[in-house]
Amino acid sequence: MARIAIGIEDVNRRGGQERVICELLWRLADRHEISLVCFGAEEIPESVRVVRVFDPGRFSLFFRSLWFIVPGSLKARPGRFDAVISQGCNLWRPTHVIAHTCHAQRSHNRRAVQWRQNPPGLLKRLEFAIRDAILLRLERRMARRSRGRIIAVGDDPKQNLIEYYGLSDEDIIVAHNGVDHTVFHPGLREEWRAPICAELGLTEETFVALFLGSRWEEKGLSWVIEALPHVRHEDFRLVVVGSGDADKWTAQAERLGVKEKLTFTGRRPHPERYYAMADCFTFLSETEGLALVTLEAAASGLPLILAEGHAAPGLLEDGVSGFAVPYDPPAIAAKLDALAADPDLCRRAGEASREHSLHFTWDRQAQAIEEFVLRTLDG
Repeated sequence: MARIAIGIEDVNRRGGQERVICELLWRLADRHEISLVCFGAEEIPESVRVVRVFDPGRFSLFFRSLWFIVPGSLKARPGRFDAVISQGCNLWRPTHVIAHTCHAQRSHNRRAVQWRQNPPGLLKRLEFAIRDAILLRLERRMARRSRGRIIAVGDDPKQNLIEYYGLSDEDIIVAHNGVDHTVFHPGLREEWRAPICAELGLTEETFVALFLGSRWEEKGLSWVIEALPHVRHEDFRLVVVGSGDADKWTAQAERLGVKEKLTFTGRRPHPERYYAMADCFTFLSETEGLALVTLEAAASGLPLILAEGHAAPGLLEDGVSGFAVPYDPPAIAAKLDALAADPDLCRRAGEASREHSLHFTWDRQAQAIEEFVLRTLDG
């Protein structure tokens, strides 16, 4: 049994990194002495010792994350534990790091792609310049001090960290995210397709492409909206579930003349019901091909349309369980039309998508993390 401290701002089953740690706790708590250093935690094992730090409250996520570093690091000092695991750069002296993303790649993508499509104002540019200066410095320090003990949750963050910080393949292991196949599964479609379509003002004959998540600009929503004018299928709707500036993206759809093909729901509980309602899933992020939402969509039996080069190896088999597409609106639309026009293709791709997803489980990820941490305790 090892004494392990894990530092993360919040733990629950709603977010991305929050859920990863929540699932990890449930699989380690019966074998190790776990201390969770956090602002708050929900749905965790009773045996986990929760060490709370003061939450500054209604500030931005960026400020809360910076604030967490100081009190979190004081409560998770390596001398008190066999291993101290940080979520990204949120502890000063962790023994191991779980990396969900690479800030250097996100910063580059923002300037090279997102701002080219939707240029921000001067104040927004200044805000991001300050944030990037701080985050990149922290990330550079993390990469230098933690090499050999970094755990990436997917291939994209690993390759990005190697590219931007000169790490080697041996410096980072990959422990892929998982999905709960008892919560996300095709059997829900019969129960939820009709009521969710009715809730959104759609017919059951409408072909629904689903986009689910937050940080829409970073996840490629603009590319999907730009594809809508090229979609030829008459009864088609892109449904966007999650929090974001819906007015901004509605304005983009209006400029393109496709507002009627787009529906925003806002954030919704029970995302499994919206996967069950949809016919395919679109996700064109340049920073995380194997996001949790992609795994959930695949487990729900949806064909996937993902970006080339970020297309979730082991999950998306191009032409079989969905399509890898370039950042090109007509090409994206062509694949949406191919699925909409051929129900048998859509069904087969969804079945293959579900089958491929069975490889990705929370048990498998937790085992990989546990074995790696124990193996490198004295390394």
